[in-house]
Amino acid sequence: MEPLHFTASQNLNQRATMGLIVLQEDETIELDFRRLLPDDIALHVSRVASGQQVTPQSLESMRENLAASASLFPAAAEFDCVGYACTSGTSVIGTNDVELRINAGCSTRHVSNPVSGIIAACAHLGITRIALLTPYIPDVSNKLRDVLDQAGIASPSVGSFNQADEAIVARIDEA
Repeated sequence: MEPLHFTASQNLNQRATMGLIVLQEDETIELDFRRLLPDDIALHVSRVASGQQVTPQSLESMRENLAASASLFPAAAEFDCVGYACTSGTSVIGTNDVELRINAGCSTRHVSNPVSGIIAACAHLGITRIALLTPYIPDVSNKLRDVLDQAGIASPSVGSFNQADEAIVARIDEA
């Protein structure tokens, strides 16, 4: 059989390429991202092992798996950004360590996470106090409050569903 001539594209006709590291138990964020992103943004998703119970210890355990999860993205993809989609995990692991571990697993121009996003948005808008609603148990919710407080964002009003079961968290009704 005679081989046919071809050329290979670097960007697959996409304006940008994004990677998203999602918790093993998460069932919603991929759908949300695909609805929110324009069609010309490539989205690649990897999963990180996460416990069925959301505790400071289970969130901390993701630290060791972040680089491996990032390494599962397609090696040929040139990522503009890779996001870690876990607010509470970022508050436990730390924004800098999340970035270091993702960069250890893949090549990307930027690393993003929800905690850095909250802090940047509040700084941009001049917000220093927020009300916080979280699905998690107090030990997890309070860690996020502490991180925000260290960034100059007070959360004097907090509501929580006090839920530790990750499978239930994703299914809490909007109402």
